[in-house]
This record gives sequence, structure tokens and C-alpha cells, in this order.
Amino acid sequence: MSLFEGRGYQYKGKIYPSVTTVCDVLRKPGLESWLGNTPKEQRKKQIERGKRIGSAIHANFDAMFKGIGVDLETVVNEIKPPLLAGIKFILEKRPKTIHSELVVVSENWGFGGTLDRVCKFPDGKVHIIDFKTTNRSKYSGTGIYQENFMQAAAYRKAYEEMFKNETDGTMIVRLDKDNPDGEYEIGIDVNTEASFKAFLAALELFNYQHPDFGCNGTAYMICCEHCYKAYKPKTKHECEKETNLCPMPTSK
Repeated sequence: MSLFEGRGYQYKGKIYPSVTTVCDVLRKPGLESWLGNTPKEQRKKQIERGKRIGSAIHANFDAMFKGIGVDLETVVNEIKPPLLAGIKFILEKRPKTIHSELVVVSENWGFGGTLDRVCKFPDGKVHIIDFKTTNRSKYSGTGIYQENFMQAAAYRKAYEEMFKNETDGTMIVRLDKDNPDGEYEIGIDVNTEASFKAFLAALELFNYQHPDFGCNGTAYMICCEHCYKAYKPKTKHECEKETNLCPMPTSK
């Protein structure tokens, strides 16, 4: 299984759009407001900072979950707040990792993704966890949104399909980027089936808008680099001009 062009996953000779790529079709009023009211250079700096923080969090999480201490004195200041939040979450909620950074694909529904963690908690319940490194919205008072639950519900469905293991639900854990006290916020989805139905609606819209992307619900077979240039699979006849290894696109 491998990442395809940063927007999908290649699995068993087929390409599936990623969960995050599918969710790009959704309106994001908060993001749109930020884009419209933040100068370009400031946006660039904030985006770069977000990437640095995200990379640092993921790099340290395995050690944190294994109980290996993270020396905050050696960590640059901008990533101390979310790291401290992550440490507090682990110490207080005591999750045990079953899987981490796991790539999952739903062949039934036609999408893939990389989930952050599958964890078992002291009460015996198993949750799909998706970590978000964001601040609270000054308007809603939270940093967890419905789109987050849609993504996590998709990861859950794909995980259960691939591993034949049922889980008890999904959990969003928001690690605050700026609170020096290490603030974390937990969101439990009370209706993952509704969230997954909403995700499927987004997937249907994505497939409508991108009829030439990967399998797009019709399970196009992987051909060759030539065939998938710009996400436009070609027919076997056209492919054979350059390669004889390219099968026809096939439907489920």
C-alpha cells in the first residue's frame, strides 16, 4: 500500500482518494474567514508553523505513548504547549496503543487514509483517535468541528473493514498550540453512523467533481505513470502505444 500523488492510496492495483482529500469539498467558513482577513505573508508563516508543530508532535508521540520522557527543556518554545498537552492527555487518560500511523482502505466504499491511533482505555473501550493541533475558536469556544468527526468515522469504518475488529467509537483530541499550561480537549462522537453518512455524501460529491480520479468508486485499475498523469486514466488501446502492461479500467 502506498501514497499516490499525496491525494490518494494505491492498494491492490487500485487508487483510492484519501479521507482528507474527500473532505476538501466541504465548506470551511472559519478557514475562509482566516484566508480573507489574514495578510499573505502572515498566512504563510502560520501555515509553516503549523507544519513544524505537526511534524514535531508526531515525531515525539511514539516515545510519549511508550512512557519515554520528553525533555521539554530541549524543545523549541513553539511546540512546547501542544507537547505538554499531549503528555497530560496520556498521563491522565492512560491510553494503550494498538496501532499508530496506520494506513487503512475501504474497498467497499472506495477511500483510504492514515489514522493517528487506535487505543484501548482503562475502561476496556477501544477508540479511533485523531489528534488535532489547533486553538479554540473565539466564536464557538471549541477547536473540534463536525468535519473532524466525519474523518474519524471514515477511518473507523475502513479500519473495521480491513481488520474485522469492532471498535467502541471515535475520539478527537485537540492539543492547543499556544496555551502554556498544556490544554487538551476531547471530543467523543455520539453518533458515528451519522458522521459516516455525512462523509459518504462528501465522497459522492468528490466523485462527481473528479470523475477521472483513481478508482472513483468504479475501481479503475492501476496502469502506469503515463496512464495516470494528471489523474486521467487512459484506455488499454491508448496505453499500449507506450506499454503492454496496462489493463483496461474495470468496474466493481
